[in-house]
Amino acid sequence: MSHKKISEKFRLPDKASIYTGKQYAIFRALAYCLEYRENSSFIIFSDSKSALEAILNCKHTVFNHSIIMKILNIYQILQSNNIQITLVWIKAHVGIIANEIVDNMAKEAT
Repeated sequence: MSHKKISEKFRLPDKASIYTGKQYAIFRALAYCLEYRENSSFIIFSDSKSALEAILNCKHTVFNHSIIMKILNIYQILQSNNIQITLVWIKAHVGIIANEIVDNMAKEAT
Protein backbone atom coordinates (compact mmCIF):
# COMPACT_ATOMS: atom_id res chain seq x y z
CA MET A 1 0.00 0.00 0.00
CA SER A 2 1.44 3.36 -0.96
CA HIS A 3 0.93 6.52 1.08
CA LYS A 4 0.99 9.84 -0.75
CA LYS A 5 0.32 13.31 0.50
CA ILE A 6 -1.05 15.45 -2.29
CA SER A 7 -1.46 19.20 -2.13
CA GLU A 8 -2.91 21.59 -4.67
CA LYS A 9 -3.63 25.32 -4.64
CA PHE A 10 -6.51 26.87 -6.55
CA ARG A 11 -8.28 30.19 -6.53
CA LEU A 12 -12.04 30.44 -6.28
CA PRO A 13 -14.10 33.47 -7.32
CA ASP A 14 -13.99 36.35 -4.85
CA LYS A 15 -17.68 35.80 -4.03
CA ALA A 16 -17.06 32.22 -2.88
CA SER A 17 -17.43 31.60 0.85
CA ILE A 18 -14.95 29.73 3.02
CA TYR A 19 -17.56 26.96 3.27
CA THR A 20 -17.68 26.69 -0.54
CA GLY A 21 -13.89 26.58 -0.59
CA LYS A 22 -13.87 23.68 1.87
CA GLN A 23 -16.48 21.84 -0.22
CA TYR A 24 -14.48 22.47 -3.40
CA ALA A 25 -11.34 21.10 -1.74
CA ILE A 26 -13.20 17.88 -0.92
CA PHE A 27 -14.49 17.75 -4.51
CA ARG A 28 -10.93 18.10 -5.87
CA ALA A 29 -9.68 15.40 -3.50
CA LEU A 30 -12.38 13.03 -4.74
CA ALA A 31 -11.60 13.92 -8.35
CA TYR A 32 -7.98 12.98 -7.64
CA CYS A 33 -9.12 9.63 -6.23
CA LEU A 34 -11.14 9.02 -9.39
CA GLU A 35 -8.28 9.97 -11.68
CA TYR A 36 -5.56 8.03 -9.86
CA ARG A 37 -7.20 4.78 -8.86
CA GLU A 38 -3.97 2.95 -8.06
CA ASN A 39 -5.23 2.43 -4.51
CA SER A 40 -8.48 0.82 -3.45
CA SER A 41 -8.97 3.18 -0.52
CA PHE A 42 -8.37 6.84 0.24
CA ILE A 43 -8.69 8.99 3.34
CA ILE A 44 -9.65 12.64 2.95
CA PHE A 45 -9.13 14.95 5.92
CA SER A 46 -11.02 18.20 6.38
CA ASP A 47 -11.21 20.71 9.20
CA SER A 48 -14.72 21.71 8.12
CA LYS A 49 -17.17 19.71 10.18
CA SER A 50 -20.11 21.49 8.54
CA ALA A 51 -18.86 20.62 5.05
CA LEU A 52 -18.47 16.94 5.96
CA GLU A 53 -21.86 16.83 7.70
CA ALA A 54 -23.54 18.35 4.64
CA ILE A 55 -22.05 15.62 2.45
CA LEU A 56 -22.97 12.81 4.84
CA ASN A 57 -26.50 14.14 5.38
CA CYS A 58 -27.06 14.54 1.64
CA LYS A 59 -26.80 10.80 1.16
CA HIS A 60 -30.18 10.54 2.85
CA THR A 61 -31.95 13.60 1.50
CA VAL A 62 -32.45 15.47 -1.73
CA PHE A 63 -30.12 18.45 -1.85
CA ASN A 64 -29.73 21.01 -4.59
CA HIS A 65 -26.30 22.54 -3.89
CA SER A 66 -24.29 21.99 -7.08
CA ILE A 67 -20.90 21.32 -5.49
CA ILE A 68 -22.42 18.78 -3.10
CA MET A 69 -24.19 17.09 -6.01
CA LYS A 70 -20.83 16.85 -7.82
CA ILE A 71 -19.23 15.42 -4.70
CA LEU A 72 -21.98 12.80 -4.35
CA ASN A 73 -21.72 11.86 -8.04
CA ILE A 74 -17.97 11.25 -7.82
CA TYR A 75 -18.43 9.43 -4.52
CA GLN A 76 -20.97 7.06 -6.13
CA ILE A 77 -18.66 6.42 -9.10
CA LEU A 78 -15.81 5.58 -6.75
CA GLN A 79 -18.03 3.23 -4.73
CA SER A 80 -19.22 1.48 -7.89
CA ASN A 81 -15.54 0.87 -8.73
CA ASN A 82 -14.93 -0.65 -5.27
CA ILE A 83 -12.86 2.30 -4.13
CA GLN A 84 -13.35 3.07 -0.46
CA ILE A 85 -13.43 6.72 0.58
CA THR A 86 -13.15 7.71 4.22
CA LEU A 87 -13.92 11.32 5.16
CA VAL A 88 -12.31 12.39 8.43
CA TRP A 89 -12.85 15.57 10.40
CA ILE A 90 -9.83 17.07 12.09
CA LYS A 91 -9.96 19.96 14.51
CA ALA A 92 -8.61 23.20 13.06
CA HIS A 93 -5.80 25.27 14.54
CA VAL A 94 -4.60 22.75 17.10
CA GLY A 95 -1.09 22.26 15.77
CA ILE A 96 -1.70 19.51 13.22
CA ILE A 97 1.21 20.34 10.91
CA ALA A 98 -0.39 19.14 7.66
CA ASN A 99 -3.53 21.16 8.39
CA GLU A 100 -1.49 24.28 9.14
CA ILE A 101 0.35 23.83 5.81
CA VAL A 102 -2.94 23.54 3.94
CA ASP A 103 -4.32 26.64 5.70
CA ASN A 104 -1.22 28.58 4.65
CA MET A 105 -1.62 27.37 1.06
CA ALA A 106 -5.21 28.59 1.09
CA LYS A 107 -4.07 32.02 2.27
CA GLU A 108 -1.44 32.15 -0.48
CA ALA A 109 -4.07 31.35 -3.14
CA THR A 110 -6.22 34.35 -2.18
